[in-house]
Amino acid sequence: MELHFLPAAKLLEGLPAVTASVASAMGYPTEALEVLAGAAHLRVSVQDAKLATADQATRENAAIQIVAAIEKGIESRSEFSSIQEISVAIIHPAEGGESAEDPHVEDVMQFRKAPSGRFVHHIT
Repeated sequence: MELHFLPAAKLLEGLPAVTASVASAMGYPTEALEVLAGAAHLRVSVQDAKLATADQATRENAAIQIVAAIEKGIESRSEFSSIQEISVAIIHPAEGGESAEDPHVEDVMQFRKAPSGRFVHHIT
């Protein structure tokens, strides 16, 4: 199932700030990140071969740090007040060479908004 996001104009305007917040906190170039948002869901895709091949605990810790950066970046922005879920997709980027692989999703972690307003890792 493919997700389609049709953000409102204000939400769309705020996405570069979210991207910059994650890039700054995690040390990623903005080109390694893709941030999409809908009325209730924000999705961040991170292209990182090292993280994609790391163990589950390392990927989870990185996702928690990414979500913390997002929370900090959206806390004072009203256009993101309806966000109820954040998902972090760890993407294994394409590798060059004759046996080139296409980029693929290595892992996706979901965080849901708790009554406290913080986003908590949701394990299904």
